Amino acid sequence: MGERGSFWDWKTAAQYERFPKDLTRVDLWIDSTDFCLSGKLSTPRSDLMWSYKCNSPGCRYTFLADARGQIRKVWGGYSLKTYDGMFLQQQATWLEEQLAGARVIADPL
Repeated sequence: MGERGSFWDWKTAAQYERFPKDLTRVDLWIDSTDFCLSGKLSTPRSDLMWSYKCNSPGCRYTFLADARGQIRKVWGGYSLKTYDGMFLQQQATWLEEQLAGARVIADPL
C-alpha cells in the first residue's frame, strides 16, 4: 500500500501504544493545521490567504498519522476557507477506498 502503510501496519502501531480507553480502538488520526507564508507579511483579513490561527497569510495542510505519530499522508496547501468538514467531504471517496477497515478519528469542525 506504499507510504500510507497497510491495514496491519496501522493496527500494529496502535496495539503497542497506551491511550485513554476511548481511543484504544482508533487506528489513524486526521487533523489540519495552518502554516504561515514566508515572504508575504500582510494581506487583508478578508483575503482567502488570511489565517486566523497564524494571524497572518497562510496555507492549510491536512495530515493522516498512525498511533505512533508517523505521518502517512499529507494534503495541501489549500485554501484556509476550506474547513475540515468540507475537506473530509471532498476526500470521502479516497478515504473510503484507501483506508478501508481502519478506524479513523478526525475533528470535522
